[in-house]
Amino acid sequence: MFSRNMARPAALISSASFQLIDKCSSIDDLSTLCADAGSQAGYKWFCIFYSGNWPTKKFSDRLLLSNWPGKFVDWLDAIFDTEEATAENQLLRDSIPLKWTVSEEDGAIGAGFADFGLRRNLMFKVQTPVSSPAIFMFSGDRHSVTSLELMTLSFSAQLLFDKYCELQLDTGLGKLATLSPRERECLRWTAVGKTSAEIGIILDLSEHTINNYLNNACRKIDATNRSHAVYLATRKGIIF
Repeated sequence: MFSRNMARPAALISSASFQLIDKCSSIDDLSTLCADAGSQAGYKWFCIFYSGNWPTKKFSDRLLLSNWPGKFVDWLDAIFDTEEATAENQLLRDSIPLKWTVSEEDGAIGAGFADFGLRRNLMFKVQTPVSSPAIFMFSGDRHSVTSLELMTLSFSAQLLFDKYCELQLDTGLGKLATLSPRERECLRWTAVGKTSAEIGIILDLSEHTINNYLNNACRKIDATNRSHAVYLATRKGIIF
């Protein structure tokens, strides 16, 4: 992930923009900065969401931050299916920024994006402090972008996402990131309905040891019980 102390490409990010991101102190202010970054390049909408395999089909469970219309998110919740989201699947295979102009081949999802004015999209992978990949997306009606603009938006997307993660440290992400690999593994098995005894058989550990791992996980992230711990870890992309 980018560090605030790293050298930045001078042609990409101005000192003023860099300082605005660095000094941002709230999620609301960050949302404004994300929208401004897209607007300066001619894109009205932005969205940050976790991608990859996910335990639920609801898009809103993946959603981290956006200025998309609420009705559009509700619509996505009703029809979202990762197998149909061709642009997302392509992005997971490619390391370069993806330009996605919706077409008839994109089916219901493409039609919905077009209906809500998100016909042309730029999608960037951003590095995350957890296990799930994330996508930063700019959307609107702009027809083309230059290579320099792509580099600028890609760099901005990572800086903005880094700031999002930093701001989230006080709301649970930092605590979730402290879970040990074994604690995460036990939570993953709990998420699919396994009991402590069953997890013990799978991992070749005693039921008592599994209970200790799960209790430690609950304590670390201030979860009231295992179900709450699974919910928190899933929502933040720690397990999937």
